[in-house]
Amino acid sequence: MDQATRVLIIDDDAAIRSLTADFLTGHGMEVATGAGAPDLYAALKAARFDAIVLDVMMAGEDGLTALSKLPIADRPPVI
Repeated sequence: MDQATRVLIIDDDAAIRSLTADFLTGHGMEVATGAGAPDLYAALKAARFDAIVLDVMMAGEDGLTALSKLPIADRPPVI
């Protein structure tokens, strides 16, 4: 049995987050979403993902800062 690709979307804009999630889900992917860096860290502690779609310009902690805090060895590819 094939396992769906798991993607984590982190974006502080709810409309963009929803649109991206709907698109990826429509193409057979499992999608989890979050609104900022705290959601990113929590999601990565709770589950494994095949890829992350990360907003760079988020309120609070920006995406590049959040990304720099993730261990490279455990980090999935990030778009």
